[in-house]
Amino acid sequence: MARKSFQIFNYIFLTLLGVIFVLPYLYIIVGSFTSEAAYLTNGYQLWPQEWSLDAYKKIFTSASDILNAFKNSIIITVGGTLLQLCVTTMTAYALTRKNLKGKKIFMALMMFAMLFSGGLIPSYIWIASTLQLRNTYLAVLLPGSLHIWNCILVMNYLRTIPVELEEAAKMDGCGYWRQFVQIILPLAVPIIATIALYAAVAYWNMWSAPELYFDSNHRHMLPITALLRQMIQQNLNPGGGGVSGVAETVKMATTVLATVPILCVYPFLQRFFMSGLTLGSVKG
Repeated sequence: MARKSFQIFNYIFLTLLGVIFVLPYLYIIVGSFTSEAAYLTNGYQLWPQEWSLDAYKKIFTSASDILNAFKNSIIITVGGTLLQLCVTTMTAYALTRKNLKGKKIFMALMMFAMLFSGGLIPSYIWIASTLQLRNTYLAVLLPGSLHIWNCILVMNYLRTIPVELEEAAKMDGCGYWRQFVQIILPLAVPIIATIALYAAVAYWNMWSAPELYFDSNHRHMLPITALLRQMIQQNLNPGGGGVSGVAETVKMATTVLATVPILCVYPFLQRFFMSGLTLGSVKG
């Protein structure tokens, strides 16, 4: 009886929590399909007083900056995710080899870097001045190429793969690279899909780094999240610098379109998510 009551309480609590999380997004979706005049008159509503597709028409016809920002987001997300997957999985594979010399030193450095950061100014000087990567996509892709927490998840997952498979492949003449590509990667699909989802969401939502490393002459390289931030700032101060405010319905329509790619990708990776995360986090 106590267990059943606990389950009922969990269902009610999680349902209420889900409603709280979904309701703001539902308001934004409805607002994006509302005419600007109706929105300014009635505000947020769960059902629009006047249906309109003007916001989406403006995005796909006259708002070239928004479409260009979507292209930039796709470039940053795809490129950053692939780069992080390559660097993170290869690093994790190397650190799980028993005969790797200096493994403890590498792990100590990684743990230190995960807990402590050099700060914004040293990072900017290193990327913009030392590496000369300002106004390039590499400026926002390289710093996140090795995600230490994801690397630890992959390492723990790789430890669940039987060592006998690699020993048998080694006896057949397979080197480390061939073992990694033909044996390890196919068996590590769940954890790879998990960190791919993490990386894709992080790169898609990135806005501060592009605004920091792309100057005023390269604003055409900004992703959609950075452009949304600029649109919000324009609405807060529509007269500043002679910049006119952006319609609220256009802003909401852009927000909806910005979240659609992640919502479309997540269902395909969800079946790998729990198994990859669980095995990658609890195995010692």
